[in-house]
Amino acid sequence: MPFNRVAIIGLGLMGGSWGLALKQRGVAARRVGCDRPEVLKQALALGAIDEGEQDLAGAVRDADLVILATPVGVILDLLPQLKGKVSSRALVTDVGSTKRLICHRAREI
Repeated sequence: MPFNRVAIIGLGLMGGSWGLALKQRGVAARRVGCDRPEVLKQALALGAIDEGEQDLAGAVRDADLVILATPVGVILDLLPQLKGKVSSRALVTDVGSTKRLICHRAREI
């Protein structure tokens, strides 16, 4: 399996779809979602994730792929919070609609 642990931050339409797609294609041993409790409960019930975390550090711990599936403004706030919490070997990507600000912020950390 290409990914042992995938962290999906934000489980709305995009994040939930990523979780389901990873499951259907069998490319993630474990899918961990990070969101509000009621959203985590629904994502677990739908099979979009295997485990839910409200804490960002807990969600990204040992993840080899981190998907930021939140609005762009939230992604910009999340990126600095990932510093020191994500493995240096992890791939971090986003589903944001624009990239210039996200890439600039990512380079800063």
